Amino acid sequence: MRSTVREAGFSLIELMVAMAITLIVSGSIYGLIANSQNSFRRDPEISERQQNIRVAIDRIRQDLSVAGMSMGAFVQVFTNGLDDAGDSSFPSQIVSGENSDILEFYGNDGLCPDAYVDTGNPTDGANINTVGTIPDCYPEPGMVFILFADGGVKKGWGHNIHAQNHKLNFPPGQQPAWSDIQANADLTNPALPVRLLNISLYRYAIGADVDGQPGLYRTTSGGIDGATGIVDDTPPGIGWILLARGVEDLQVQYRNGSGNWSDTPGTVTANDYATLVREVRVTLSARTTGGAGTGSDGRVIRGRMTTVVAPRATLTHLSTAPTPQWQ
Repeated sequence: MRSTVREAGFSLIELMVAMAITLIVSGSIYGLIANSQNSFRRDPEISERQQNIRVAIDRIRQDLSVAGMSMGAFVQVFTNGLDDAGDSSFPSQIVSGENSDILEFYGNDGLCPDAYVDTGNPTDGANINTVGTIPDCYPEPGMVFILFADGGVKKGWGHNIHAQNHKLNFPPGQQPAWSDIQANADLTNPALPVRLLNISLYRYAIGADVDGQPGLYRTTSGGIDGATGIVDDTPPGIGWILLARGVEDLQVQYRNGSGNWSDTPGTVTANDYATLVREVRVTLSARTTGGAGTGSDGRVIRGRMTTVVAPRATLTHLSTAPTPQWQ
C-alpha cells in the first residue's frame, strides 16, 4: 500500500485574497494617518485665523464705544461714502461684486482733558484763546476739534499749541485741505468757539502687508501725517498699524431710528433723534496665512465674525430726548 503525503500551504487564490485585504487595511490606515497629519498642521492655522479675527473685533468694539463722545448730540461722527471703497486687490468675500468697506469715525477716549475757550476774549486773529494751559496730550502740530456755541464742530490743524501762553494757532495758508479752518473768519462763523477737543479719527481698512497678505489696518489719525498734515488714507502708510494679519474683508452697516440697516451712516439733522446712528454692525472675513495665503492642504481656510456695537454717546443723547427714542 502506498501512503499519500499532503503538503501544507496556501493556494494562489488564498494569497491573492490575503494581499487584497492587506492593501485595503493598509490604505485605510494610511488615510487616517494622512488626515491626522493634515489636521495637525491645519489646526494651528485655524487657531491663528480665529485669534486674529477676535483681536480685530475686540479693538473695533472698543473704538466704536467712544464714537462721538463729548461732540454734541447732533454731529455726524461717521464718514459717508466709504461703502465698497476698499482695496480692489482683495474682492469682498462677503458681498458679491464689491470690495471691502472702510470704517471711519471720530471718537474721544477721555484720556486727554478738554480745553475751554476764554469766553471774554475767544479769538485773536488766527488764535483761539483758552482759559488755562492746553494739556500736554494735545499733539504739536496736530488735529484739534473745536466745539462751537451752536453745537457745531470743526476740525483744524493746530500750531504752536504749547509754545504760546493760553493760545492755539490756526494760521491760514498752513491748513491741510481737510481742515475746516481755512481763514480767520472760520473761527467765529457762524458761532463762537467754546471748547477744544483732542479727538481721534479712527479709520479701519484692508491692505496688503510686505508679503502681499491681506490684513486689517488701523489708524487713530485718519492716516494724517502728524508732521505735515498730509493725508495717506490707504494702508499701509504713514500712521497705519497692522492690527490683524489674514483679515481680508471688512463690511460695515449702520442703523438709525428707522430701524433698518444701511450701508451708509447718512446725514444727522439737528434735533432729529431718528437720524442718529444707534448701532453699527461690523463683519470681518479672515483666512489662514500659511504659505501663499493657503492652508497646509493647499486650500484657503476662511472664517467670519460679526459684532454689533451701540456707541455710548448715542445712548446718552437718546436718554435725554423728550420722548423715548430707543427701539
